Amino acid sequence: MYSILLMKFVFISWNVAGLPHLFNFSGTPTNKANRIYEKLKPYLELEAVVVIHIQEMFDKKLIANFIECIRDDKYYYVYNPKRNKRFFGINSGMITVSNKKIDDHIFYKYKNSHGEDSFSNKGILASKIKNTWFINTHMQNQNVMIGMYNYAILAHKKQILEFGRFCRPLHSSKCFVSGDFNTSLHDFSRTVKFKEGYEPKEPTINNTTPDFFFTNFTPSKIQKIEAVDYPELSDHKMIVMYGIS
Repeated sequence: MYSILLMKFVFISWNVAGLPHLFNFSGTPTNKANRIYEKLKPYLELEAVVVIHIQEMFDKKLIANFIECIRDDKYYYVYNPKRNKRFFGINSGMITVSNKKIDDHIFYKYKNSHGEDSFSNKGILASKIKNTWFINTHMQNQNVMIGMYNYAILAHKKQILEFGRFCRPLHSSKCFVSGDFNTSLHDFSRTVKFKEGYEPKEPTINNTTPDFFFTNFTPSKIQKIEAVDYPELSDHKMIVMYGIS
């Protein structure tokens, strides 16, 4: 008789709206790192495998304070600090945090971007824990304030193709994807195919900047997915998925 060991997991994706102070039109303060971490820490303390994908943590002070919180509690993280070479250039804004050791990671910067997004290093941050890849991404905003809508749409479509090419070699491994895709899962999955997909029945954030998950875990069982709102910290909801693999 063979016993099957099931792994409990919790996956979180959250755009924390941490724009640099000069460009922070949403009014979120740079000293909110501790409050963001306080919301995430109870998940990291769980016995399950916990992986957190964060987007839009652009502000330097916010990043430094948040990483200090992670280090103080001896959790694991990966982050690419490289800034865009353009004047006023900023980093990717993506950080991946886990309560398990991260064995490897890859950062890829999108070659196509437009408008204010061309000042950042938006791209893909892939982290490997044992035999599983966790892919965090933040794609082109289509409603640009600097530039033209049609060019932003074109840049976004090209980023989807870049994402597909990046993920193709990883399809043979277990793989989990979440992030801010600035599109619907339906439009995205027409180009990028995984073995199975999952989309919450209700909108997870709003119509223009959805976060969503999809995996090629086999076997896998999604137990619950919820959107948690902290409007004092971000205009995006924190998306939490519970499951067994």
